[in-house]
Amino acid sequence: MELDTLKELWVKSSKSGSFLNPEDIQNMLRNENQGALNKLIRLEKTFIFIAILIIPFFWATLYMHSLIKNEFSTGLVWLGIVFTAYVVYTFFMQCYKYKYLKSINMMSMNIIAVSKLITKYKKIVVYDLVVGFCWAIPFVCFLILVMLGKNESVGVYIFFAIYTILLFIVAIMLHRKYYFKRILSIQQTLKEIKEFQKDE
Repeated sequence: MELDTLKELWVKSSKSGSFLNPEDIQNMLRNENQGALNKLIRLEKTFIFIAILIIPFFWATLYMHSLIKNEFSTGLVWLGIVFTAYVVYTFFMQCYKYKYLKSINMMSMNIIAVSKLITKYKKIVVYDLVVGFCWAIPFVCFLILVMLGKNESVGVYIFFAIYTILLFIVAIMLHRKYYFKRILSIQQTLKEIKEFQKDE
């Protein structure tokens, strides 16, 4: 809801003689923010379940690969360990972000306090994204090293290079759509509430 629309509604109600309670308008804005916050909470909860499911799926994939190739090299074992370590980190990070967002109450907390918490959450999301990139690059390099001993064709390495680049692009796009847009929406609404409080 735009601040100008709220102000226009306020003026019209004043002219018509019907009093529009400022607290009601602020509650409408807070409810809007709570809805966006709940979407972020559900997103973090979804990633927690994904982190739980992906580890057995990854190891099952390695096991199937070993059955097909009739081998299970030390390199693949270390690959699985490195991947598992990152997913475990992701699991705890998602749990932390989930609990962090659950601690925010748009309806009862002070606007300034909420603004600081949301700004900190945005920094946490950026940090987590950077950690993911910093892990993905050496992981792919390690994967290529494992494959070097298997006399794979050049096309396979080109595929993994393109796949990695696309993975980074998709990760940025998903974060922009599901994280940063919602965070920006919350921050803008918080600004509207602050401006509305000044005009009272």
